[in-house]
Amino acid sequence: MANVLANRVKVGTSTTGTGTITLGSAFDGFQTFSDGGISDGDVVRYVIVDGTNFEIGTGTYTATGTTLSRTLTESSTGSLLSLSGTDVEVFITAANEDLVLKDSSGNVKLGSGHETVATPRCLDVAHGAATYAASVYNTGTTSSASGLVVRSDDTSGNALAFNVYVGNTYGFVVKSNGRAHVGGYLTPAKFTVQGNSDNGDDDAAIRIIDKDTTSGSQNPQIEFYGDTTNLGSIRVNDTLGHLFLDGSNSTLATISPTGRLGIGTDPSSILHVEETNIGSSAQARIINTDIGTTDTQT
Repeated sequence: MANVLANRVKVGTSTTGTGTITLGSAFDGFQTFSDGGISDGDVVRYVIVDGTNFEIGTGTYTATGTTLSRTLTESSTGSLLSLSGTDVEVFITAANEDLVLKDSSGNVKLGSGHETVATPRCLDVAHGAATYAASVYNTGTTSSASGLVVRSDDTSGNALAFNVYVGNTYGFVVKSNGRAHVGGYLTPAKFTVQGNSDNGDDDAAIRIIDKDTTSGSQNPQIEFYGDTTNLGSIRVNDTLGHLFLDGSNSTLATISPTGRLGIGTDPSSILHVEETNIGSSAQARIINTDIGTTDTQT
């Protein structure tokens, strides 16, 4: 929770010791905590001046009794001041760590634990805790409401308009030409998924899972659409294109680079259908509503 700030709030206190202080009246030209808009339970950044000693800390304001707790950030003595109770000043201000400041290169860093990079970034957010380093939340419901907008004015298509790193590798990239790549950044197609073939496992580059178990007509898990000129198609960039039945790892169909189609096997002819343990089942069935059904084992 961010520290609450208020303008021209400075009061006295007659409290002694290192404990919670009772806030007194405002100095001339200043206002009390409540007059400055501080509410019960607010956490504020405070400074206490007692003679030549100072204390900077955070404290929780309690409206009943007008008290302020004390948690040390720094002080002239290295610890909470043991207050004298005479001519002690308490005021609200911002400490250096409360401010978002540009560095010498004009860049802004939020949080701590930033990595060292050769190329500076305008905004750098780092967080070491097991929570979000950054969160974008928009409650808007109109068509113009956006949680996050990323814009690139590059017209060459080379710039990485949006780039998510996983460790030191590209996790998800959107280039300025609108092409997206998961697992890389070359984006040879409108959308590319690149698996890691060097990690020693057999994870698929992409997996589509449909857990809809309702009865009746089911929507397809994946569809390919094209216009009337360019019909939807599947292209497999490999020596052979294999379609696998999930779970059994058996080849349903193979399309060779020469255009041969094999069903149940790699094709040795234009159309090659092969099945073992067929029993009385036909290897191929041709149905023509005019001539009936023809089965063949050839």
